[in-house]
Amino acid sequence: MKLKLIIPIVLVSLGLFLSACSGGPSYNAEPGIVADSNSNTAYVAFGSYLYAVNLDNGTQSWRYPDSSQSDISFYSSPLMVNNMLVVGSYNTTASSSSVSHYGLYSIDMKTHATLWTFTNATARYNASPIAAGDLILAANSDYNLYAMDHNGAYQWQFTTGGALWATPVADDTHVYVPSMDHKLYAVNLSSHQADWTDDLGAALLASPLLTQDGTIYIGTIAGNLYKIKASDGSILTKTTLKAGLWATPVLDSGSGTLYIGDQGGNAYALSEADLSLIWTASMNTKTGNSILASAVVLPDGVVFVNDNGDVGEYSTTGKEAWRQSLKGKLYADPVIAGDHLLVAIKDGDNLVQSFNLNGALSWFFKPPQ
Repeated sequence: MKLKLIIPIVLVSLGLFLSACSGGPSYNAEPGIVADSNSNTAYVAFGSYLYAVNLDNGTQSWRYPDSSQSDISFYSSPLMVNNMLVVGSYNTTASSSSVSHYGLYSIDMKTHATLWTFTNATARYNASPIAAGDLILAANSDYNLYAMDHNGAYQWQFTTGGALWATPVADDTHVYVPSMDHKLYAVNLSSHQADWTDDLGAALLASPLLTQDGTIYIGTIAGNLYKIKASDGSILTKTTLKAGLWATPVLDSGSGTLYIGDQGGNAYALSEADLSLIWTASMNTKTGNSILASAVVLPDGVVFVNDNGDVGEYSTTGKEAWRQSLKGKLYADPVIAGDHLLVAIKDGDNLVQSFNLNGALSWFFKPPQ
């Protein structure tokens, strides 16, 4: 999940960049969510706990840890890999020589026990870890991408010129790392060095989309969306949207349509080929709404969420099909699990709301006291 800054849009240019070098301002955690249809479970990382939630009825199956710990504050969506969940903490887990260290936790999905904790990082984990072959790769606000094996043993690290707030993506040979220093790095998984670097002119807070044909799509806080050739970093084309981009573009490969929302509350459908505009719609129901999460594609349309708690589906021609308004803020990417559309909620009455794919409310999850 990307970092979603919890301040009004008018303060972004000041608050965001003053805090960038220190790894981000101080604020409470946000929920991150993933789902596993095989186990019929959604996993929600928020604050002091990671919750396992039954997809049939929204009841809690288990949580980690059993009781609150001051050194844990989960922020981003967990990674599911090899029957374990891996998730980073926003709080200090240990200190040595006056240097604070932050934990990346591995949790057994069957026993719910801690498998290992990686404590090399010296700043917060805003981004989710990813798996790349035998490695787990974790971007951290201390400017470093850390590589470890599936047992949590350190392998190598790559240092950029800025904080890493966005989740990287990887193929068989490279990991593509967006940084607050305005650069996208193509780090070779064998040499651990950058084979190419693109300076995109503004901070990169959004995770890239990497398609099967080796194309990268990535947005900047300045509102520019780039199409880049992954093999050599050449910029194929770009377009400028109305406001800053925090979300990862999503692709409907059947129609060749990219969907993305911006910080001004605008939803876009763009051509995959040349980024030309197909349609745009506004989710702005009041001043200050932003689309900070990625969209999710449904069989007959696309769903966007905004930080005013609105969830809405648009048809392939841009017509609003339905909209639901929830109490709270929606920063996390929505998730499809079977016939469930799941959204994680910040500052709401509930932590998770489930919809059916026609937009009707289903169950909700509120953590037990």
